[in-house]
Amino acid sequence: QFSSFVGADGRNRYITVLFYLNDVEEGGATTFPMAGDSTPLYSYEDCTRGMQVYPKEGRAVIFYSLLPHKQTEGGLDEASWHAGCDVIKGTKWAANFWITLKGVHQPTQ
Repeated sequence: QFSSFVGADGRNRYITVLFYLNDVEEGGATTFPMAGDSTPLYSYEDCTRGMQVYPKEGRAVIFYSLLPHKQTEGGLDEASWHAGCDVIKGTKWAANFWITLKGVHQPTQ
């Protein structure tokens, strides 16, 4: 059902490392609504469903996007579906590092 997620050439995001670069005064969580909740997901707007990770300077979250035993079959790990919740007060700075099954960028010569 998720075969379209897998790129034809195998360049799929396998692991994400999300770094929080600053503290946020209020809000700004990253929510994983399907983590521990297998009911159908119709919206990412509910930031109380599943698991939330609140930004704190120096914190990092590591998660897999593909199931380890079904990487080439489009085995998307639904627990990895995530969204950024609204920042109520302050500013949120974050950075991603993506590990793919194949290189995304060709080396420059």
